[in-house]
Amino acid sequence: MVSGVSAEHDAAERARTIRALLHTPVLSRATDVFRLVCDHDVWLRRWFHETCGWRLVVEGRRGFARLHKVPDVDSPARPPLRTLRTDAKPFDRRRYALFCVTAAALSQFSRRQVSLQDLSGRIVDITGTEDDLTQYNASDKRERLALVDVLAMLAELGMITTVERRDDYEHNEHANALYTIDDRRLAQLVLPPDLDAEESVRHGVMRRLLDDPVLHVDEVDTEQLDVLNNSTGWIRRRLLDAGLLLERRASGWCAIDPTTESTDMRFPQTNAITDQAALLTVSRLGEQSDAVGTWLPRMRLRQVLTDVMTEFPHWAKGHRGEGGLDRLTDEVLDLLKAFDLIRLDELGFQLTPVAGRFRDVVVTTTGEKR
Repeated sequence: MVSGVSAEHDAAERARTIRALLHTPVLSRATDVFRLVCDHDVWLRRWFHETCGWRLVVEGRRGFARLHKVPDVDSPARPPLRTLRTDAKPFDRRRYALFCVTAAALSQFSRRQVSLQDLSGRIVDITGTEDDLTQYNASDKRERLALVDVLAMLAELGMITTVERRDDYEHNEHANALYTIDDRRLAQLVLPPDLDAEESVRHGVMRRLLDDPVLHVDEVDTEQLDVLNNSTGWIRRRLLDAGLLLERRASGWCAIDPTTESTDMRFPQTNAITDQAALLTVSRLGEQSDAVGTWLPRMRLRQVLTDVMTEFPHWAKGHRGEGGLDRLTDEVLDLLKAFDLIRLDELGFQLTPVAGRFRDVVVTTTGEKR
């Protein structure tokens, strides 16, 4: 009996650590789950390698764990990094470029500490010699704001630690700060994947189940479809190892996390205008027969939002000014795409079958549900 309880306890701990690493691929000692990752290090490394071909590095003494998540080549674009400000916004192309350049610049310093001004100078040098990059300009406040967001993200990941800061660099280009560089953690930021070619198809299926909201059957190739049809038991057991449940439908497969611990995005979020707008849009479009399974112009979604705003005149006040409706339309489209509720291109969008989850159930006067 004791051994059975102990086995269940170990399984629960391992499941918790898998979910934590799926949520945060760079875990630090400061997290309450880090000790469990160290305790189950060997088992976790084997599980991630066998299940999806991902490499897990655990540095107990240095206080971090790094899961190298390699997305499947057919996975949709991942949601972007977001700034750590109160009004968190997605990283734009410039911030992504500066993120990569800053990481490269930090790796070039032989000393463990570097000043902000020295780092900024190195970034200027790197961006000035690359043809595809615009040279960093510290005199431009927008550039400094972007670099501040990048440095905040690197600090959040534990790549750098702020020792001291003098003045606010965002508002003063001559402000300075001193950072300690964690070279071991920085070296783990990007590593080439270690893949087993014979298992790559099965790994691709598991990566999409673990990393994407939905695996649509019409988006997989013949080999992946064979894995889905012939390895259902193995897939279900692997997901249960992580405390995840497998939901199978004719149109797609989905890994459900009852704890929500493995995801950093939830839909819908309470009191979020964009989420409310997205939910109302999907619900109303789902009731329109000509909108299901067909490509629609973006203006169709904008019209739905216009109707909602007319119906609820006190709702979404922040989007009723000039350009507000267009901005909300773009935000709703991006949010629905992030959760695989629509397919989106430059011309229009198409509701996916999973969008039916959010369709209102209406009882007609005849008692019929639709």
